[in-house]
Amino acid sequence: MKEYDYSQNNLYFVTSCVKNMICCFGEIVGTGRDLSVLDENSAKMILNEFGLIAKNQLAWLENQYLYVIVHKYVIMPNHIHAVIEIDSSKINNNKIASELSLQQMKIKSLSQVMGAYKTTCSKLIHKAGYIDFAWHRSFMTILSEMKMGFIISLITSKITQGIG
Repeated sequence: MKEYDYSQNNLYFVTSCVKNMICCFGEIVGTGRDLSVLDENSAKMILNEFGLIAKNQLAWLENQYLYVIVHKYVIMPNHIHAVIEIDSSKINNNKIASELSLQQMKIKSLSQVMGAYKTTCSKLIHKAGYIDFAWHRSFMTILSEMKMGFIISLITSKITQGIG
């Protein structure tokens, strides 16, 4: 939404894709040849080195930005889905304001948070040897609370199935 303030407290569902949809985070195994027919009991996403970097950087976001909570996520071969919350009350609950730097106290927008995620992932993936790695320039978000419940259950089911 054009006029929306994406630094305000809210849950955000984010999808971010690898440039040109290149499958570089790992592979889904146990599906046979037809990916449209997933056997829920045997399909599993196996993260490779680059997929593990994408996963670890989601945890890094929570450590770097005290007001960011990554509730659920799934990493697929060429994209990630995550439910990210911005909650400014976490700053005051976690540390005394005088102990925090000005940088830590300033609430970044979702776009800035995702920019930090994508930049740090890219640097680490380049360092690991995939020099041409790049993210698609933008990312998608969904704000609707009604849709959020469905999205969280969908991500949870993918995690339960071992996909992600």
